Amino acid sequence: MKKLISDIEKQAPLAAAVLDNAKDFISVIDGRTFQFLAVSQSLLGLLGKPREEVIGQTCHSLVFGLDRPCEGAHAPCPLRLVRESGEPATVEKIHDAPDGTRRYLEVTASPVRDADGSIPYAVYVVRDISDRKTAELALEEERSRLSTILANSPDGMIYVENATGVVRANKLPCAPLTISRALMTNAADLMARLFLSKLFP
Repeated sequence: MKKLISDIEKQAPLAAAVLDNAKDFISVIDGRTFQFLAVSQSLLGLLGKPREEVIGQTCHSLVFGLDRPCEGAHAPCPLRLVRESGEPATVEKIHDAPDGTRRYLEVTASPVRDADGSIPYAVYVVRDISDRKTAELALEEERSRLSTILANSPDGMIYVENATGVVRANKLPCAPLTISRALMTNAADLMARLFLSKLFP
């Protein structure tokens, strides 16, 4: 392992410079052992550890505290996906930083092939998508809350989402207009105007 790491450092000074200056979290992973061979300075900051405590450690043990590579539909290992398909793979992961901050990460693993076609290494590029994911979760929560309000309201209610044109309504407004919920969804603005015209002739 030490010789391999030394060879990488000697043969790739430019790659080392890229790793030290990259904004994204970048690492080179051993395709057989899942060990870190090289890491960017930004990734060291995310992990809160010096380089000597990261190199040679497995990604699953150091980042997620696991004794084996990630598995399952909700937490797939991108390196395993790369080894199975031979193609780059992207997954989403949740990382709890040392300072207690929860981060949502998008991990893309790309294969590095030998002359015989084998994959001895993989390059990981990790992007912090916490802001996007937090916004998506907040929107999902708001839609769930709205659905609950509509479902339990004793009054007829209709809601048109400006950004998407999606109509949300409870059952009461559909019957007086004899219009199906599907039709309302396909013609959001028109149905909203028709509904309001019935209420306020």
